[in-house]
Amino acid sequence: MNYFRANTQGKRHIRYYKEVLERLENNRPFRAFFEQETTEVPTYFRNSVDSGLDNLYQSAVELQDVVLLNLILAENPILFLI
Repeated sequence: MNYFRANTQGKRHIRYYKEVLERLENNRPFRAFFEQETTEVPTYFRNSVDSGLDNLYQSAVELQDVVLLNLILAENPILFLI
């Protein structure tokens, strides 16, 4: 089992590093960020973080709604009966 997990993760890492290398060679703003010529985060990384945090963000919004509803009901228990 560990062999298959390691093999799959290894392939993902290789694919990621190939993509980064290609971007470093062909995408000037991407390379400028890595060479610390600019502090503007490349779109590639922003999209990657956004897609990775999307589920977390949705969960936080749903949790916020539940907490808010509980606070409202705690302050006004009569609303629960309506």
